[in-house]
Amino acid sequence: MKYIMYWSIEPENLDAALKKLGKIVPDESGKFPEKLSESYSLAGELNGFRLVEATEAQLRNLMAETIPEIQFSYLPIFEFPEVAKTYIEVNKYT
Repeated sequence: MKYIMYWSIEPENLDAALKKLGKIVPDESGKFPEKLSESYSLAGELNGFRLVEATEAQLRNLMAETIPEIQFSYLPIFEFPEVAKTYIEVNKYT
């Protein structure tokens, strides 16, 4: 499934967070979510987001590897052409 992965780092945890991320990024093992975009930070904050594709196990692995330095939340997303296709199929007039 695809997600917007939101992340947040407290300023006092930045050094430790970067150290942990350095151990898992880039990931070739398949243990963590697949990147679909770069990681973007909100201007002037240690908060941001990235688009990812992941299984539940990959999300748990990332959280387990980076807690407590980085907090994550995930919002499932769909590709709009697929939503439109389903809508049209469900609402066909006969």
